[in-house]
Amino acid sequence: MAFFDTLKQNLMTASQVTMDKAKNTAEILKLKDQIRQDKREIRSATYKIGEIYRELHFENYEEAYEDCFQRIERLEQAIEWKEDALKNLKQED
Repeated sequence: MAFFDTLKQNLMTASQVTMDKAKNTAEILKLKDQIRQDKREIRSATYKIGEIYRELHFENYEEAYEDCFQRIERLEQAIEWKEDALKNLKQED
């Protein structure tokens, strides 16, 4: 009988360890997901700050932002050119 009692105890211990590891893994995944979500929110807020700053200071920006503003302007011009090219190609069809 002692054999079965020992076996039962070992199985109970093993199942408890497995359950504890599963709970730990679930908590780790939950925290990692929360961290990812928080980082997404930070990126979103940072992007919004940039949009607002750009709207407020597009004509009068600080020198530190000059490269960024010029790059945005070049990209907007490139987009406009490409959109016009698309319109022309669609009209040819």
